[in-house]
Amino acid sequence: GHPMDLGIRSSYAVLYASGYLIYSTTARIVAQRFDSRNLRLVSDPVTLVDFGNTSSAPVLPFTASQNGVFVYRRAPQSGTRDVRLFSRDGKIIPGSIPIGFNNNPVISPDASRVAYDVTSGVTRDVWIYDLKRKSNSRLTMGQALFSDPMWSPDGKRLAMSVEDQSKFRVVIMEVDGGRTDTIYETTSNWVWVRSWSADGKMLFVDYYNAAGKRSIGVLSLEDRKLTEINSGAETVSQRSINISPDGRWIAYVSDESGQEEVYIQAYPGPGKRVQVSYGGGFMPRWRGDGRELYYISGESIVTAVPVQYPGGSIEVGSRQELFKVNPLYPAGNPFDVSHDGKLFVVNTVGESTASPVRMIMNWSSLVEH
Repeated sequence: GHPMDLGIRSSYAVLYASGYLIYSTTARIVAQRFDSRNLRLVSDPVTLVDFGNTSSAPVLPFTASQNGVFVYRRAPQSGTRDVRLFSRDGKIIPGSIPIGFNNNPVISPDASRVAYDVTSGVTRDVWIYDLKRKSNSRLTMGQALFSDPMWSPDGKRLAMSVEDQSKFRVVIMEVDGGRTDTIYETTSNWVWVRSWSADGKMLFVDYYNAAGKRSIGVLSLEDRKLTEINSGAETVSQRSINISPDGRWIAYVSDESGQEEVYIQAYPGPGKRVQVSYGGGFMPRWRGDGRELYYISGESIVTAVPVQYPGGSIEVGSRQELFKVNPLYPAGNPFDVSHDGKLFVVNTVGESTASPVRMIMNWSSLVEH
């Protein structure tokens, strides 16, 4: 049948178990009774887990069984996530971004700044860290939630996602504090900018399609229309799209094999398509000359793959493991690389603050009363 909007707004998974839909809000995991025959919600949400504030909201997977077992993992108990800078040989570059509940770091085209978003209480804003001056400045303010920044090719603007009063927007903001321009608006769900074409004319995005699957698309800055890429692939989830510097290839993540792997395909197509990772992979990023592709492997290793273009086609070489990291669960944009391939930024969870998996037995008894 046709997809139905149940009015649930969640950036994470929605599960069905024992007659309930289970999903996360800003600071809670809740269960809501669902009439599967008539396809409608028939109760108010009941809290299973209360995190108290958004700085400890659930961002890692949770799951529920039909026999009453609920398992989840919360964000670090200290309420922090590290945005760390690394050299190509895996050495941590000291004196970088201040510790906080930080997300989605991206390096500016000239590698002088890192933009990222910070959650604090009920607010979420975009900040910019100047690597030369070692100074931190806040770009956005207000009650809206700003996230997932992406630099323009000239480094003068940032595209980002915004949620405000149940509306989801993509905006472009001048980094000197100037004009803000709304490029796209919807009431269905978040649209996340993952890369910006070198000619400045297109944003490549992740979003949820009409079938409720994570999908990839292109947002034209000329007509401001969102077009799905690989439309018709309703049975798989695709995300983390990144356009090549010459605009002829896209790298992205797909779970079509049963686990998430990195692929490259011709854009806009038709053309060649190749699998890059084996054993898991996420968050592909191109080097500035398009001659190398980077991603984080299923074993949490930053990996480099040489790329060649014989006769206008594409070939990938042998994978080179660079260094191991402890990345934040790859739901967003936890990884970026400078144009010269020498500077890496990773959204990490420190081993000392990583929280344990927690279990609730007979969870349905919490909602059936």
